[in-house]
Amino acid sequence: KTIPGKPERILAGTNHGLFVSRDKGINWYQFSDAEHLIGPDAKVYKILFDARGDGYLSVYGKGRGFVYESSDNFFSLDKIFEAKDEAAYSLASNEENLYLGLSDGRLISYSTANNKFRTLSTFASAITNLKVEKNGDLFFVALKDDGFWVSENSGRDFTRRKYLADYKGAEKVQAFGVDTKRNNVIYAATDYGLIRSSDLGITWQVFRTLPAEKPEMKALALIPNPGEIYIGSSEKVYKSDNYGQSWQILEPVVGSREISVIAPLYNNDRIIVGTRR
Repeated sequence: KTIPGKPERILAGTNHGLFVSRDKGINWYQFSDAEHLIGPDAKVYKILFDARGDGYLSVYGKGRGFVYESSDNFFSLDKIFEAKDEAAYSLASNEENLYLGLSDGRLISYSTANNKFRTLSTFASAITNLKVEKNGDLFFVALKDDGFWVSENSGRDFTRRKYLADYKGAEKVQAFGVDTKRNNVIYAATDYGLIRSSDLGITWQVFRTLPAEKPEMKALALIPNPGEIYIGSSEKVYKSDNYGQSWQILEPVVGSREISVIAPLYNNDRIIVGTRR
């Protein structure tokens, strides 16, 4: 994540703690908060900055999961959530709430006004990716083993998008993005390929234009304006600047590793590619 107001500074969460770059990703250093709560043995699952610029960090270490809040770019941390043997795999926010998607399938809302938690729903599988739109009215949830779910009533009820079950690998949603400028069109990287839905996930279409040798896609980044899509397979990155009508192939040197995340740097001709073994 780019630090708000400081585009040259980037934070990266890893399974060996938090790292920071002060030169747009060229060099990286181990990051340490003032109290050394985040060490090199911690797994950092999610970094989030809300609209006010406050930061949230999901961390797992020594058998416990934590979510920290910070108003100074994580130099000082306030613990707001702790759970034994569970982690917040995903975080999302709107003007009033922080939302936690947990490894035990719980979707939790945290009020930043009164510091209270509320369980919105409990799923049968870990929540791997979570997005909240329309100021909390619209929820998108990707699960590790149980497909893709949508709520159109502020998280009170969720519906599983069964259409994906008809295509082998389509329910394995590795990453997804929502284009709020184009009526909430969803783009998803799946084991079936890159797919898109224009009706909140009820039906989907696969991108036949993507020049990939294998269908499995592992990472996705979406910049709705000007219509840029970045999609990552095991070793290659595919870029489209016209909503997927045509593609460029980028081949970063990742060796025997697999691309796991793509992070474009806004207002700059550079992307950060994260990898895993």
